[in-house]
Amino acid sequence: MKFRVFILTGLLVGVASLAVAQGFLYESYYNWNFLGSGARARGMGGAFLAVSDDGSAATWNPAGLPYNEGVQTSMNWNLFHATVKNNPTGFGEASGDLGNIGFWSFVAPMTLREHEFVLGVSYYRLQDIFYEDGIAAEFTITEQAIEVEQNLDSRVRSVGSLAAINLLGLGTEITSNLTVGGGISLALGDRKDETVHYGYGEPYEYKGVTFVDSLILKMTADVDYSGVFGNLGCMYRTDKWSAAITYTSPWTLTQELDYGTFLQNVVHDIHYDATEALFITERKIKVPYSIGLGGSYRVNDKLLVALDYQYRKFKGGYISTQQTLTPIEDEHEGITNPVSRFTDLPTGWYNLHQIRIGAEYVVESDYGKIPLRVGFHNVPMVAGNTSGTMNTLVQYYNIPVFDIMVEPNNSEDQNMGIGFSFGAGIHWSQVHLDFSYEYENSSTADSGEYWWTYSSNGHDFSDFRLGDYDREYKLKQSRVLLNFTGYF
Repeated sequence: MKFRVFILTGLLVGVASLAVAQGFLYESYYNWNFLGSGARARGMGGAFLAVSDDGSAATWNPAGLPYNEGVQTSMNWNLFHATVKNNPTGFGEASGDLGNIGFWSFVAPMTLREHEFVLGVSYYRLQDIFYEDGIAAEFTITEQAIEVEQNLDSRVRSVGSLAAINLLGLGTEITSNLTVGGGISLALGDRKDETVHYGYGEPYEYKGVTFVDSLILKMTADVDYSGVFGNLGCMYRTDKWSAAITYTSPWTLTQELDYGTFLQNVVHDIHYDATEALFITERKIKVPYSIGLGGSYRVNDKLLVALDYQYRKFKGGYISTQQTLTPIEDEHEGITNPVSRFTDLPTGWYNLHQIRIGAEYVVESDYGKIPLRVGFHNVPMVAGNTSGTMNTLVQYYNIPVFDIMVEPNNSEDQNMGIGFSFGAGIHWSQVHLDFSYEYENSSTADSGEYWWTYSSNGHDFSDFRLGDYDREYKLKQSRVLLNFTGYF
């Protein structure tokens, strides 16, 4: 039964790639509509490009920095909750919570060569990451003319965050109505991927004794993010209305992945445990340029309305990863290898077109000014509903490489979710307290086939079809921001 034990072990090692090495697939489920921060702006649905007159200006439109008066600092606490639902066998609903400092800024006027500028330095959260998925498979292999039932349960979890530090944001006035600004930001963050597989076969006899083999495989990847991008903005503002345009440069989001594994194997009632650090490799995602257009209108002294449009060109992009196109004289493509050259893999993603609408109404009271805010935005996703996807899980024997190869599929309608928000606060002369609540949802449908392939000697591959799948992945996210601003 040596062949059978090898099949079970190899299958689980190969399937581990579903979570750990296939990152560019489930990154399609992430929200790439990077927004600025601040409870006021997010309470208005993110319609803030033509407003940007508080401590969060550098994260939206640095041309709004000159409308800040004096020295100020602002920060908020971000409470994030996500729920996912998926319909493969053996997986239903999962949720996760993240709490962190979502935003901090310092704004101050300065003079450079007898010209007045406003300086803004900030830290803000670009994306909170939560992904969970799973499959359960039952299949049959034929061994020595005997059909043997195999079972596999697999669960994937990915949690992390991506943030940006605006190292230098500057804004200045060109005329009494026209301002410009720019900034340089450093992207950084981390993510933890964890995959747990449990596999077992039906009881079998070997030399007159009945055995049940099993295997638990836990694979992890510690992912570190890095990147640098710039942004420019221009704003024209009158007493009643304002208009703005922003540009964010294309940039490369680099991921350094550190893989490790834990294996617990039971073969003929003999236990075997092993923990191993596998390898470190890199992946690079090309984040495209972004153009934003915004407008705002002050209806009266109390009511402000705003509208933004944001465009991000993800279509035709690719992810560059260390891959071997033809590993050792074999036609199988796409195996991750830490010593191989970088290969560009097309993402098949869509462009993002986002519209954001928001309003703010200020109530005067004996306790201070009380702003009330509401907003709405669509949530375009880079992925679309797909069919005919061919997922091949790979184990390359005796070499620690694991990956999933995805054949071209038919992508149909782009996935589109919705989001809404509301917020309020209380403002005194030197202290502003604000909060906002934000909700977003999205869903993705995908269907196709799962295959598994392995090589026992590094040359010849054998393939097994695991079966069909048809699923809908639903993601709901909510966020509460608690914001403090102090003026000096």
